[in-house]
Amino acid sequence: MKEASRLEKVAARCWNLLNEGKPFTPIFVIGTMAIYHLADFGTIEHMKHWLLGFLAVLPLFVIYYMYDYPLFLRNYLWIPYVVFLIVWQFADLKLLGLALGLYFFFTVFFWGTLYYHLRIGTSWWNFTRFWKLVLKNSDSTSGNAQEQLPKFLLLLSIWQ
Repeated sequence: MKEASRLEKVAARCWNLLNEGKPFTPIFVIGTMAIYHLADFGTIEHMKHWLLGFLAVLPLFVIYYMYDYPLFLRNYLWIPYVVFLIVWQFADLKLLGLALGLYFFFTVFFWGTLYYHLRIGTSWWNFTRFWKLVLKNSDSTSGNAQEQLPKFLLLLSIWQ
């Protein structure tokens, strides 16, 4: 058997970070914020606001990272986000739309279609069934929309 190349090993480690639920949340939120604010990174003033927002949301990152959320308690993760919307009456729909688009692209098309096609030879039409698994999934991977959606929507909204 041929040994994996250095690039393959790095890619596998990166994939493990994105596949697991705990590291996925901070990586995804930071990446989404970076993409959304990419044009603003040239100004010092914006960088200060971006970092100050990150420090404000950091305790919530830690809480979401440290604690597991059992299957039947994941619906309660929506409560803090609903409270946020009621209290602050703010939602950046462009940011949240970008986040939802990136999330479903990653889980359904990249992971559920491309990855599984290359890994085990599933059909290119695997996304037609994989999106249901993302919505119903009971494990705590990045592919569990019940857990990931309320977490990253709240983190992004507070940070913004």
